[in-house]
Amino acid sequence: MNYIGIDIGKEKHAACGIDDSGRTVFGAQFFAADAGGYASLTGQLRKLDLPADLLIGMEATGHYGKLLVHRLREDGWTVRVFNPAVIAAVAKGDLRGRKTDKLDAQIIAHALRDGRCSSAQIASSDEEQLKILGRQRTFLVRQRTECKNHLTALLDVLFPELADFFSPNFSPSFLALVGRFPSAVAVAAADLRTLTSLLQAASRGQLGRDDALALKKTAQTSLARTRTNVGEAFAAQQTAQMIQTLNEQIDQVETQMQSCTSLIATYLMSIKGFGHVLPFVIAGEIGNLERFEGPNMAKRLLAFAGCEPRVRESGKWKGHTKMSRRGSTTLRCALYLGANTVRLNTPAFGEVYQRQIARGKSHAVALSHVMRAILNTLCGMHKTKTLYRAPEYRKAG
Repeated sequence: MNYIGIDIGKEKHAACGIDDSGRTVFGAQFFAADAGGYASLTGQLRKLDLPADLLIGMEATGHYGKLLVHRLREDGWTVRVFNPAVIAAVAKGDLRGRKTDKLDAQIIAHALRDGRCSSAQIASSDEEQLKILGRQRTFLVRQRTECKNHLTALLDVLFPELADFFSPNFSPSFLALVGRFPSAVAVAAADLRTLTSLLQAASRGQLGRDDALALKKTAQTSLARTRTNVGEAFAAQQTAQMIQTLNEQIDQVETQMQSCTSLIATYLMSIKGFGHVLPFVIAGEIGNLERFEGPNMAKRLLAFAGCEPRVRESGKWKGHTKMSRRGSTTLRCALYLGANTVRLNTPAFGEVYQRQIARGKSHAVALSHVMRAILNTLCGMHKTKTLYRAPEYRKAG
């Protein structure tokens, strides 16, 4: 058996091969990340051995290696993808501190031969689609948050009283108003009938003439009623339109996510308070739960999310126990948000939270315990193939 290690790069990849005895059979070399480079690599690999007697390994370094892995597997080669953190830990064993792409390829080949790294399981097309959609939603939500913060800063100067007039902020009525009349000066000068029509349409009839009249009076007495800045007003209008567009795109992504089939999402949605979006985000990040099966399934899932406790100590010194955060950021954020609503709607998880608060723990630490309880529950539902069923509580007396 021959073992080929490939270090992934954006424009070129490095490859190195060894046999069972550790002898170099494929000298470390670069090949371009294009069709010509792929043809050159596979041509040299076929000279070594048949695909059935050759194992290829590489790190899961973002999106750069996705196409190469897909093409190699499609052409019949056996490819294993490793966690980069594992390979980095092996590379640190070099006393000279060397770090090159060719050396990394050699390290991957040796780790592949020695069996020191477990390969990542291949995600199904549905799991991969859900993961991409979940991360796209996270990307859009972050963009929207930045736009909201930017718009708030602009309105603090253009019309500081406007935020108190609308509840909640950034509602369709709020965004429609700012998109048309972005300042106290513009609102004060607006025609009452035009303002009334705009508010009625945007709020679907919940706001009317009285609200438009009150808004004009607020603008006429505003601290910013005499201040005009065309640049700031234009920026506010444009940012409000961006938020409206992002809202529509987020709704589209969520609709697309909910059209996917996911057993994990079904399990989580059975827990009251999780809603119908976060379960799909979590499901996309976890993928196939079967890869975590075993006696320590819950602990392995907790570590994958980066939610397991990290302890550092040396001699008499002992540091504070903290969350490791060495896992999927998207998964961890979704679990955190879900835990915060679940503990308010499901008594069993609320008790976990209150128990930690009673011990003097902070809100974030208490929520981390709820996150752990959620993952334990998810593992239990997976093993029994049943939905969540809240414990029955006996009334005192």
